[in-house]
Amino acid sequence: MKKRMLYKLSWGILLAGLTACSDLTDSYKEYLDWGERVYAGKMDSVGVRPGRLRQQLDFFYTSPRLSRGVIYWNQKQDSLEFDIPADGSRQFSKIISPLAEGEYGYIVYTYDQYGNPSRPLEYSGRVYGPSYESILLTADLEKVENHDTQFYIKWKNVSEMEGMNLRYENKSGRMDTLFVPSSQAECTVDAVPGSEYSYTTIHRPGHSIDSLVSEAVIGKFPYYKTGFHIYNLPTNTPTEWGWNPENLCDGNLETGWHTGEGSGGKLPHQMTFELDRPTELHTFKIYQRAQDDWAFRAGNPKKYTLWGTNSLPAEDGSDEGWTMLGEFQSVKPSGLPVGTLTDADIAYARAGESYDIPEVGIFRYLRIKVLESWGGEQAVHFMELEFFGIPHEETGINDSNI
Repeated sequence: MKKRMLYKLSWGILLAGLTACSDLTDSYKEYLDWGERVYAGKMDSVGVRPGRLRQQLDFFYTSPRLSRGVIYWNQKQDSLEFDIPADGSRQFSKIISPLAEGEYGYIVYTYDQYGNPSRPLEYSGRVYGPSYESILLTADLEKVENHDTQFYIKWKNVSEMEGMNLRYENKSGRMDTLFVPSSQAECTVDAVPGSEYSYTTIHRPGHSIDSLVSEAVIGKFPYYKTGFHIYNLPTNTPTEWGWNPENLCDGNLETGWHTGEGSGGKLPHQMTFELDRPTELHTFKIYQRAQDDWAFRAGNPKKYTLWGTNSLPAEDGSDEGWTMLGEFQSVKPSGLPVGTLTDADIAYARAGESYDIPEVGIFRYLRIKVLESWGGEQAVHFMELEFFGIPHEETGINDSNI
């Protein structure tokens, strides 16, 4: 009886086990029916190169039978499908454009001719734009000079830059743009004197596929510096101390003109000049006596007027036929009392004080009248004068009283 019970129990356990195994097999049978998962080959490497509002991906691969691929970005919300070249080159590039400025992450899948996908490859890159360009360095302008009838421009500290784009108005009235490579860093242009120019600096950071442009630097071309000499008239104030008026036009800031109370009388003092050719006058510069502690004191001019004419001056030296071009006053940067100087005061005086001429016109003859000195003295002294404008053709007046 006991043996019969054990026999029945054994058969029950066996049947239960077989039933369980059958259920388990059914639960994963559908997966076993797939067979082994096949993946397509993937790219050997992908180079991500930045650009301006775009990105370039450079693909390199050796796996055969690849037919197409997909690039995902923006958390797979955006994508770009591409075909893989069948020419055997094993390398190609794709550009994603347009893109907003910023950092990006990319996921790349490739597919073989049977539609099998590769395992994903992930890369990241940066896209440049206006925000980045706004912080780019601009090339330092070393000099802008007039050479004969053209302007010479030179930049410095540009070795890390591609070059500069210069925009200016030429003498035909047309706007020109000139690219100046950093290896050259200088150029000569036929710009209009006194006209505005601008330049941007071109950069290409790292492996960027695009050049990036800095913000513009704006300036003005100078006017031509005109030559001149003393025009002798009886109303020119005489000289004392051997400081002759010819020193005002010799280009030497160590020599100057000095009047005196004895032979020169009292203020105002005046001197007349003839320009080398008629000039449309726009600005002038006066250099006061600024060696040691002479700036803004003693006989340095404080108030003066400038006069002009294009007619031969009257022999008596009178103001007949002359036009006053403006009243001007020397300004001390610090505003401190006479006898007290700052480094900025001294630097300003030694650089010369520049003035725009309000009454622009074409003149052959000029006259300066000093009305007041910084120290309240009757004698005046200053070192140099410079006149700037646009030269014009001769008017037929060749007489000069040198």
